[in-house]
Amino acid sequence: MVQTFVTSVPPVLAQMVVCSQSGEWTQMGKEAHNLKSNIEALQITEIVNEIKAIELCGKKHENLTDIPELVKKVQYILSKAIFQIKVEYNIL
Repeated sequence: MVQTFVTSVPPVLAQMVVCSQSGEWTQMGKEAHNLKSNIEALQITEIVNEIKAIELCGKKHENLTDIPELVKKVQYILSKAIFQIKVEYNIL
């Protein structure tokens, strides 16, 4: 499961960042939805609310000014989590 997380999350996260920067809100919400199950499965509770907010913003096209900061936090936390997993499980 952790190997899947380490390999599957970075591309989804990168796509979410690109979508948020280019204003592709619906697709960004879909990418956030894809990340949500991984985040919940590994109990990365620090960003559950943020990922849900990004997903909702993408679906409803509301609160769009909040998105850059939310995406930045999710990106930072997930990068740290992936690094920690790689170290703990000796994944290179």
